[in-house]
Amino acid sequence: MAKRRRLKPPSPKIRQLGVSYPFVALVGRPNVGKSTLFNRLVGQRVAITEPTAGTTRDRIAALVELEDGRTFELCDMGGVGGTGDAFDKNVNVQVDLATEYADLIIFLVDGRAGLTPLDEKIGRRLPSFCSR
Repeated sequence: MAKRRRLKPPSPKIRQLGVSYPFVALVGRPNVGKSTLFNRLVGQRVAITEPTAGTTRDRIAALVELEDGRTFELCDMGGVGGTGDAFDKNVNVQVDLATEYADLIIFLVDGRAGLTPLDEKIGRRLPSFCSR
């Protein structure tokens, strides 16, 4: 198995416990509900949710504990493909880092909008994320 690049240092809570949790990355184009899903799973409003595409630019993560006691680290980030502005390159770097590091990638699409050409482009890119 290929060595994964270091995404970030462990949080103080994780470092203190000396535990490693599975890392789950939310991936999709802008405004498909990644931050909304993140907030729902985390159980509080941590990620900003706005109807304006490109609002999420940073990468945030939080621990999620399921009802059965299992815990994982969930990561929210900006949308792949972005909005065409100066930050797109940096957002895509963060997406690449998170997907390279991820144990599981959740690919979100907007069911109301249907599958868009950008969704298809991201979907074709996912096998390269998963071929480690």
